[in-house]
Amino acid sequence: MKLHLPPVKESKCQRNLFGQKVNGPDLTRFNLLSRLELRKRMSKEKLEKAMNKAKEIVSSYPVVVFSKTYCGYCQKVKQLLTKLGADFEVLELDEMSDGGEIQSALSKWTGQRTVPNVFIKGKHIGGCDSVMESNQKGTLVPLLVEAGVLTKISSKL
Repeated sequence: MKLHLPPVKESKCQRNLFGQKVNGPDLTRFNLLSRLELRKRMSKEKLEKAMNKAKEIVSSYPVVVFSKTYCGYCQKVKQLLTKLGADFEVLELDEMSDGGEIQSALSKWTGQRTVPNVFIKGKHIGGCDSVMESNQKGTLVPLLVEAGVLTKISSKL
């Protein structure tokens, strides 16, 4: 598909992002491409910022659940952790202004796009199925005890 650009008046020479001189009709193309490049760079910067934020959150709390308020699978995981008596940090991505960027960053980081996205002691555990399976196998409670969010007494309740 060929992009049809309106004719441009001759103008002073400008330099593009690579230091090349641009003038005349190329100036319009340059301006269009510069805007697209800027948008791409801004998206990359947002993703990088979200990645840093997600990693900081994960390293700041022993147990983190990235969730959405309306997600039934998220509710199931939060109910299980609550029932076990675990202290955990919940981030409701649908209530955060940068929730979409954080979810994209988590996807890039962990390979998992869906919520819930659970971390224990900085280690990615997975989603609802992984947490439930870990609980059924008896490996979840020891992880929570090791993370210090569950006392051995309460884990036997």
